[in-house]
Amino acid sequence: MKFTMRHTHKLTRGFTLIELIIVITIIGIMMAFTVPAITGALKANKLTQSSDLLRSQLAYAQLQAQKENAPIQVRFFQYTDPTLPGGRDKFRAYQLFRRKAFDKSAVNAGGTNQNVETMEPISPLRKLPAPIVFADSERVSTLLGLQKTRGEVPYKRNNPLDAQFVAFDFEPSGSTNLGSAKQWYVTLVDERKEKGAEIPDNFATVQIDPFTGAVRLIRP
Repeated sequence: MKFTMRHTHKLTRGFTLIELIIVITIIGIMMAFTVPAITGALKANKLTQSSDLLRSQLAYAQLQAQKENAPIQVRFFQYTDPTLPGGRDKFRAYQLFRRKAFDKSAVNAGGTNQNVETMEPISPLRKLPAPIVFADSERVSTLLGLQKTRGEVPYKRNNPLDAQFVAFDFEPSGSTNLGSAKQWYVTLVDERKEKGAEIPDNFATVQIDPFTGAVRLIRP
Protein backbone atom coordinates (compact mmCIF):
# COMPACT_ATOMS: atom_id res chain seq x y z
CA MET A 1 0.00 0.00 0.00
CA LYS A 2 1.38 3.33 -1.05
CA PHE A 3 0.88 6.46 0.93
CA THR A 4 1.27 9.80 -0.69
CA MET A 5 1.88 12.92 1.34
CA ARG A 6 0.43 16.17 0.26
CA HIS A 7 2.16 19.34 1.27
CA THR A 8 -0.16 22.25 1.74
CA HIS A 9 1.41 25.66 1.74
CA LYS A 10 -0.42 28.29 3.75
CA LEU A 11 -0.28 31.67 2.12
CA THR A 12 0.79 34.41 4.56
CA ARG A 13 -0.59 37.78 3.66
CA GLY A 14 0.90 41.06 4.93
CA PHE A 15 -0.63 44.48 5.39
CA THR A 16 -1.23 46.59 2.36
CA LEU A 17 -0.07 50.19 2.22
CA ILE A 18 -3.63 51.46 2.54
CA GLU A 19 -4.23 49.37 5.66
CA LEU A 20 -1.02 50.72 7.25
CA ILE A 21 -2.06 54.29 6.47
CA ILE A 22 -5.47 53.68 8.07
CA VAL A 23 -3.88 52.22 11.24
CA ILE A 24 -1.41 55.11 11.52
CA THR A 25 -4.23 57.62 11.03
CA ILE A 26 -6.29 56.01 13.80
CA ILE A 27 -3.30 56.06 16.17
CA GLY A 28 -2.70 59.72 15.34
CA ILE A 29 -6.33 60.61 16.07
CA MET A 30 -6.21 58.74 19.39
CA MET A 31 -3.00 60.55 20.40
CA ALA A 32 -4.50 63.90 19.45
CA PHE A 33 -7.26 63.27 22.00
CA THR A 34 -5.29 61.55 24.74
CA VAL A 35 -2.03 63.56 24.89
CA PRO A 36 -3.70 66.89 25.84
CA ALA A 37 -5.74 65.07 28.46
CA ILE A 38 -2.64 63.44 29.94
CA THR A 39 -0.74 66.76 29.88
CA GLY A 40 -3.62 68.52 31.60
CA ALA A 41 -3.80 65.79 34.23
CA LEU A 42 -0.06 66.10 34.94
CA LYS A 43 -0.37 69.88 35.36
CA ALA A 44 -3.38 69.45 37.63
CA ASN A 45 -1.40 66.91 39.63
CA LYS A 46 1.45 69.41 40.11
CA LEU A 47 -1.05 72.00 41.31
CA THR A 48 -2.66 69.51 43.69
CA GLN A 49 0.64 68.30 45.14
CA SER A 50 1.99 71.85 45.55
CA SER A 51 -1.14 73.13 47.32
CA ASP A 52 -1.33 70.05 49.57
CA LEU A 53 2.31 70.51 50.57
CA LEU A 54 1.80 74.20 51.31
CA ARG A 55 -1.21 73.44 53.47
CA SER A 56 0.71 70.80 55.43
CA GLN A 57 3.72 73.11 55.86
CA LEU A 58 1.55 75.91 57.22
CA ALA A 59 -0.07 73.49 59.65
CA TYR A 60 3.42 72.35 60.68
CA ALA A 61 4.50 75.97 61.24
CA GLN A 62 1.51 76.55 63.51
CA LEU A 63 2.23 73.35 65.44
CA GLN A 64 5.90 74.31 65.92
CA ALA A 65 4.95 77.77 67.18
CA GLN A 66 2.74 76.18 69.84
CA LYS A 67 5.26 73.47 70.66
CA GLU A 68 8.24 75.83 71.02
CA ASN A 69 6.18 78.66 72.52
CA ALA A 70 7.80 81.02 70.04
CA PRO A 71 6.78 82.66 66.76
CA ILE A 72 7.39 80.79 63.52
CA GLN A 73 7.66 82.91 60.39
CA VAL A 74 6.49 81.94 56.91
CA ARG A 75 8.17 83.70 53.98
CA PHE A 76 7.06 83.77 50.35
CA PHE A 77 9.92 84.61 47.96
CA GLN A 78 9.69 86.52 44.68
CA TYR A 79 12.52 86.06 42.19
CA THR A 80 13.43 85.17 38.61
CA ASP A 81 14.31 81.51 38.15
CA PRO A 82 17.61 81.46 36.20
CA THR A 83 16.84 77.99 34.82
CA LEU A 84 13.69 79.16 33.02
CA PRO A 85 14.10 80.92 29.66
CA GLY A 86 12.45 84.31 29.63
CA GLY A 87 11.68 84.01 33.33
CA ARG A 88 10.01 86.82 35.23
CA ASP A 89 9.98 87.95 38.83
CA LYS A 90 7.29 85.76 40.39
CA PHE A 91 6.55 84.34 43.81
CA ARG A 92 7.96 80.84 43.34
CA ALA A 93 9.00 79.53 46.76
CA TYR A 94 8.42 79.64 50.51
CA GLN A 95 10.29 78.71 53.67
CA LEU A 96 9.73 78.46 57.42
CA PHE A 97 11.90 80.23 60.03
CA ARG A 98 12.14 80.46 63.79
CA ARG A 99 13.26 83.58 65.58
CA LYS A 100 16.64 83.11 67.23
CA ALA A 101 18.23 85.63 69.61
CA PHE A 102 21.93 85.72 70.31
CA ASP A 103 24.24 87.97 72.30
CA LYS A 104 26.23 90.45 70.23
CA SER A 105 28.28 91.97 73.03
CA ALA A 106 31.58 90.81 71.54
CA VAL A 107 31.10 92.92 68.44
CA ASN A 108 29.12 95.77 69.93
CA ALA A 109 31.09 99.01 69.44
CA GLY A 110 29.75 100.41 72.69
CA GLY A 111 30.88 97.40 74.69
CA THR A 112 27.40 96.80 76.10
CA ASN A 113 25.30 93.66 75.85
CA GLN A 114 22.83 93.63 73.00
CA ASN A 115 20.50 90.79 72.02
CA VAL A 116 20.08 90.60 68.27
CA GLU A 117 17.30 88.57 66.73
CA THR A 118 18.01 86.48 63.64
CA MET A 119 15.92 84.04 61.65
CA GLU A 120 16.88 80.36 61.62
CA PRO A 121 15.40 78.20 58.82
CA ILE A 122 13.49 75.15 60.06
CA SER A 123 12.58 73.86 56.61
CA PRO A 124 14.27 73.73 53.22
CA LEU A 125 13.32 76.24 50.57
CA ARG A 126 10.17 74.83 48.97
CA LYS A 127 10.26 75.75 45.28
CA LEU A 128 7.07 75.33 43.29
CA PRO A 129 7.47 73.02 40.28
CA ALA A 130 7.32 74.93 36.98
CA PRO A 131 5.00 76.19 35.62
CA ILE A 132 3.22 76.57 39.00
CA VAL A 133 3.59 79.97 40.73
CA PHE A 134 1.81 82.03 43.36
CA ALA A 135 -0.53 84.50 41.66
CA ASP A 136 0.87 87.87 42.72
CA SER A 137 -2.28 89.94 42.23
CA GLU A 138 -3.42 91.07 45.68
CA ARG A 139 -7.01 90.35 44.67
CA VAL A 140 -6.32 86.61 44.41
CA SER A 141 -3.39 86.43 46.88
CA THR A 142 -3.90 88.88 49.73
CA LEU A 143 -0.88 87.48 51.61
CA LEU A 144 1.40 88.66 48.80
CA GLY A 145 0.20 92.21 49.36
CA LEU A 146 2.05 92.36 52.68
CA GLN A 147 5.05 94.66 52.99
CA LYS A 148 7.99 93.40 50.95
CA THR A 149 11.49 92.95 52.32
CA ARG A 150 14.64 92.32 50.30
CA GLY A 151 16.77 89.33 51.15
CA GLU A 152 18.47 86.27 49.79
CA VAL A 153 16.96 83.03 48.54
CA PRO A 154 19.14 79.95 49.23
CA TYR A 155 18.58 78.84 45.64
CA LYS A 156 21.71 76.70 45.45
CA ARG A 157 24.46 75.95 47.94
CA ASN A 158 26.80 78.94 48.16
CA ASN A 159 24.87 80.59 45.35
CA PRO A 160 21.93 82.58 46.78
CA LEU A 161 19.65 84.75 44.67
CA ASP A 162 18.71 88.32 45.48
CA ALA A 163 14.96 88.38 46.07
CA GLN A 164 12.03 90.07 47.73
CA PHE A 165 9.79 88.34 50.21
CA VAL A 166 6.67 88.87 52.27
CA ALA A 167 6.19 87.21 55.65
CA PHE A 168 3.79 86.56 58.48
CA ASP A 169 4.10 84.79 61.83
CA PHE A 170 2.27 82.02 63.60
CA GLU A 171 2.13 83.00 67.26
CA PRO A 172 2.63 80.63 70.24
CA SER A 173 -1.13 80.72 70.78
CA GLY A 174 -1.65 79.22 67.33
CA SER A 175 -3.05 82.46 65.90
CA THR A 176 -1.22 84.72 63.45
CA ASN A 177 0.04 88.31 63.45
CA LEU A 178 -2.16 89.04 60.42
CA GLY A 179 -4.76 91.77 60.79
CA SER A 180 -8.45 91.00 61.03
CA ALA A 181 -9.59 93.61 58.51
CA LYS A 182 -9.47 91.18 55.57
CA GLN A 183 -9.33 87.53 54.64
CA TRP A 184 -5.86 86.09 54.08
CA TYR A 185 -5.03 83.63 51.34
CA VAL A 186 -2.57 82.78 48.56
CA THR A 187 -3.47 81.25 45.20
CA LEU A 188 -1.41 78.80 43.15
CA VAL A 189 -1.84 78.87 39.37
CA ASP A 190 -0.17 77.82 36.12
CA GLU A 191 2.02 80.79 35.22
CA ARG A 192 1.04 80.55 31.55
CA LYS A 193 -2.66 80.67 32.44
CA GLU A 194 -2.41 83.51 34.95
CA LYS A 195 -4.99 86.25 34.33
CA GLY A 196 -3.82 89.06 36.59
CA ALA A 197 -6.63 89.97 38.99
CA GLU A 198 -8.92 87.30 37.52
CA ILE A 199 -8.93 83.75 38.82
CA PRO A 200 -8.11 81.18 36.08
CA ASP A 201 -10.18 78.05 35.53
CA ASN A 202 -7.69 75.82 37.36
CA PHE A 203 -6.31 77.09 40.66
CA ALA A 204 -5.71 76.19 44.30
CA THR A 205 -6.23 78.72 47.07
CA VAL A 206 -4.85 78.21 50.58
CA GLN A 207 -6.67 80.33 53.15
CA ILE A 208 -5.53 81.14 56.68
CA ASP A 209 -7.79 82.22 59.53
CA PRO A 210 -5.91 85.06 61.28
CA PHE A 211 -7.51 84.28 64.68
CA THR A 212 -7.24 80.50 64.89
CA GLY A 213 -4.44 79.92 62.37
CA ALA A 214 -6.58 77.23 60.73
CA VAL A 215 -5.59 76.44 57.14
CA ARG A 216 -8.13 75.61 54.45
CA LEU A 217 -7.63 74.50 50.84
CA ILE A 218 -10.05 75.69 48.16
CA ARG A 219 -10.18 74.02 44.72
CA PRO A 220 -12.64 74.49 41.84
